[in-house]
Amino acid sequence: GLGFEIRKSIGNFVLIYFKDGEEAARANAFLMTQGIIIRHVANYGLPQCLRITIGKDEENQAFLEALGKFAAQK
Repeated sequence: GLGFEIRKSIGNFVLIYFKDGEEAARANAFLMTQGIIIRHVANYGLPQCLRITIGKDEENQAFLEALGKFAAQK
């Protein structure tokens, strides 16, 4: 619902696709300021993606709230 593409996953993580690698890097930096540590997967040939590990309900909610703040800045 925040306007980002997410591919289906069968693991304990999802990939979020951003417009480009620059936007993914900005999102990663912003999320870190919010205490959310995720993985930028540019080294795996996916510079426009961030890998999000599925956590506990409260952790997932904190991530979604922080990503919502990032999306609102656009």
